[in-house]
Amino acid sequence: MSVVDTLALTSPRTRRRRLLRKRFLRRPMAVGGLVVVLAFAVTALFAPWLAPHSAASTDFNSLLSHSSSKHRLGTDELGRDELSRLIWGARASMQAGFFATVLAMVVAVPIGLVAGYYRGWVDTVIARLTDVLLAFPFIILAVGLAAILGPSLTNATIALGVSAVP
Repeated sequence: MSVVDTLALTSPRTRRRRLLRKRFLRRPMAVGGLVVVLAFAVTALFAPWLAPHSAASTDFNSLLSHSSSKHRLGTDELGRDELSRLIWGARASMQAGFFATVLAMVVAVPIGLVAGYYRGWVDTVIARLTDVLLAFPFIILAVGLAAILGPSLTNATIALGVSAVP
């Protein structure tokens, strides 16, 4: 069976996937970005097993120490292991980013559907409210909401999600 016969037997969906994979693999920056994102996600997912120490445990005998076999990236001013704190920080970052995006989608998609379906004055009102929210810089709106809600990862996630709605 020739290559032409094999391509003729495969479905259009399979051919499209093969073409997309081939195009993606030809771009080294895209592949590198995928590797970095996957490494970040795996690190965040397996943080309890990958972190050499607890993120909050202190070693007062090695305050501000340089990298060593005990502390790969050294310690901070309280004697906490920097590598462990980075690994656990990846988990918090992934959690905040994922849930903020989900919250923004859960709120914004139905509003957009209502605006598109009813059109007319409903669409105009929703568009003007969105314009008002877009008038504020994203980060200032998110920091302001986080300050109002209080200091916690959940509140920061809610503030990022609400700020991303427009």
